[in-house]
Amino acid sequence: MSEKHLKSHQYYSDLYDRGTVEQCRRTEKNCDEMSLPEDKKFKKTELENMRAGVKRLYLYAQTGERYQKKSETIRAWMDADTKIDELLEHAQPPEDIRCLTCRNRVVPTFKELWHGDSKENRVLFMFDCPNKCLPRRAFFNDGEEWRPEPRLCPHCMTKLTITDKDDGIKSITTFSCPKCGYTKTEEYEWQQ
Repeated sequence: MSEKHLKSHQYYSDLYDRGTVEQCRRTEKNCDEMSLPEDKKFKKTELENMRAGVKRLYLYAQTGERYQKKSETIRAWMDADTKIDELLEHAQPPEDIRCLTCRNRVVPTFKELWHGDSKENRVLFMFDCPNKCLPRRAFFNDGEEWRPEPRLCPHCMTKLTITDKDDGIKSITTFSCPKCGYTKTEEYEWQQ
């Protein structure tokens, strides 16, 4: 079962308010860092007061604009997450997918929202062979098979060799370049 994307209204309200606070902090910082003009007509304290007034005016306008857009923005976020939940709930895996090793029908064991390309949101289904053959297969709800992009060496652009070790507690993946000797290791500790 996939996690629901739609959250409570309060979640989105808090998220929006955090964005407002961050935007106001950036405005304050920019105003505080603004260099004062070198004008002999005004004392430094007068220039500082002008800068403080400009800052208050910017913040007043900014918070007012954010307030006006809050309800509309929250509604749009909630509508988008509702559509994602509906897509995940109603997406059906492609049928008659076969194992590349033994040719048995594979079964879908996992589904997830895919954000990996420029296409609309899609659902990715992972398929496992009942005989535990590898490699596993993955297909999108539109029937397109997912094919991983090859990992290339950052130094010489040769395809990396990938080895995995998994003891049930930790998974260790090592990427090594057969051409220049580059290696990189990634570790993941499984939740117990």
